[in-house]
Amino acid sequence: MIGLVAGCGGLLFGYDIGVSGGVISMPHFQEKFFPSVYEKAQAAEAGDTDPCEPTGLGGLHGSQPCPTLPNAHAAAQLCCPVLARRIPP
Repeated sequence: MIGLVAGCGGLLFGYDIGVSGGVISMPHFQEKFFPSVYEKAQAAEAGDTDPCEPTGLGGLHGSQPCPTLPNAHAAAQLCCPVLARRIPP
């Protein structure tokens, strides 16, 4: 049972990271929220700069799991006492 729940959590986490990474790489999103990144991407497409130059979005994408820990802790504080009494040992 624990493995099933952990597997579902990993599946949802991977899907979330994949979707958010796709949205972050969309030109319209970059143009609206990260204009400097959008300008660098356009320059890289034109061949003016190195396409492997860091854009600064790695920190945004890498920091997404950070809010998960306090939220998971809060959910555990609410759910575990109730569920622990209902599941027989």
